[in-house]
Amino acid sequence: MIEFWPRNLVFELEGGTQTVSVTVYTRRWTISGETDWCTVSPSTGGEGRSEITVSVTANDSISERHTTLILLNSRGHDESLSVTQKTYYYPPDEDDDATEAWINGVLWATRNVGEPGTFVATPEEAGMYYQWNRKIGWVSRPLLSSEGDTTWDSSMPSGTTWEKINDPSPVGWRVPTADEFYTLFDTEKVRSEWCNRNGVAGVKYTDNSNGNTIFFPNSSSFIYGGYQFYRSDTYYWSSTQYDSNNAMAFQFNGLSYYDRGFGFRIRSVAD
Repeated sequence: MIEFWPRNLVFELEGGTQTVSVTVYTRRWTISGETDWCTVSPSTGGEGRSEITVSVTANDSISERHTTLILLNSRGHDESLSVTQKTYYYPPDEDDDATEAWINGVLWATRNVGEPGTFVATPEEAGMYYQWNRKIGWVSRPLLSSEGDTTWDSSMPSGTTWEKINDPSPVGWRVPTADEFYTLFDTEKVRSEWCNRNGVAGVKYTDNSNGNTIFFPNSSSFIYGGYQFYRSDTYYWSSTQYDSNNAMAFQFNGLSYYDRGFGFRIRSVAD
């Protein structure tokens, strides 16, 4: 006789531990099938009934994870234990046509800027890349600007703030200040969580008092010198300069300063 109980485990996004009963009426048993995110302790044992602990790390991917643990006794008989870990699926809101949401006292657009003067159609679309204090949008592969240019502007953007005449946000909206981005990190008033929306990974911010939410897609890239670079985070410009060569930009883990000539995304706030 050889068995697991239960034979199927399901873990939430955050991970954790669960206990499984193992019964084997032979001298020795071993468990195989561990992964970098799913481990077992102990993984070997002897005759009789015992317990094992299955530990699963947090799932920060956009897909469910699955593995099968195999219990093998000394006579070559085996039994399987299925382990599944959920991911966070963020379905479209009932009011998916909403264009704005109050989050911690700031009225945010629910979509990124696409072509100059427009928002993209859905919250999961990344939109165009913009250099700081410039109104020209860019896409990559092939490199093309909103004005039809194919040569990247490598000159240093000037100015001490993002000027209204250069703001690509739609009418009634503008590029946020660094201080407005910082309000998203006030954990007493705002809750943030990695999730995926229609197959696109990103971070959802929820106002703890009114329940409003906004979703920032993680496009994991930026443009510099006309070339697209990939990173694990997404960069959004603020309107706040750092010095004559750099300006402040938002990432999911905070704000930092970057070369003004980089092409980053834009998420607007109400003017």
